[in-house]
Amino acid sequence: MEHPIRKPPAMWRVLAAAVLVGACFLGTLGAADAGAASSSAAHGCHWVNGLPTNVLRQGDTGACVKYLQSKLAVPADSIFGRQTHRAVIATQEHCGLQGDGVVGARTWDALLHWCRE
Repeated sequence: MEHPIRKPPAMWRVLAAAVLVGACFLGTLGAADAGAASSSAAHGCHWVNGLPTNVLRQGDTGACVKYLQSKLAVPADSIFGRQTHRAVIATQEHCGLQGDGVVGARTWDALLHWCRE
């Protein structure tokens, strides 16, 4: 059975806008992103070819989650909770990716490289 397509609640639209504003602000720090890949210990993520290899999902914790949260412009408490999950989905949908809330290679690439607006 297919689910009908629903318009996201107003809260999600506001959250998506906040995420995008934060991403735009962070996009001005491009030089800092370049250095992030070279110091993997600084963010607690494992990096290969300029991207974290960590797959993150709701319930995960740690320094890599905190790094993700800083890129999403949500409170960085190192816990991938509901607010982070909603921000990931909003970002994925904005970037034309499947909004599943799981941060894998395509979502990392979008967040860090090609979908900053």
